Amino acid sequence: MTTKKNITAEVTAEETKKAAKREPKQVIYIGPTIPGVIKNNTIFNNGVDQRVSERIKSQPELGGLLIDIEGLSDAQRQIALKKGAYYSLYSKVKNSLKEE
Repeated sequence: MTTKKNITAEVTAEETKKAAKREPKQVIYIGPTIPGVIKNNTIFNNGVDQRVSERIKSQPELGGLLIDIEGLSDAQRQIALKKGAYYSLYSKVKNSLKEE
């Protein structure tokens, strides 16, 4: 019986991975505009462009501001209320722009 459960779990995980590859994933950037890199509320289908990927390597918190569109209202609320994880990431990115 344990073997069946493990096989079922493996099949489900494989199906989930395949479905994720088939369905385009939409994400939206909720951080401050970074001139020459990305604008606030930019939507990406199937990944981000190269400039954004390079910036994420040097500034990882930027990646935390690329969220599923479904979570947009919660993220915007956190930023507006100036509390929560998204606001913390937003502030870090915004402050780093002042240093440039």
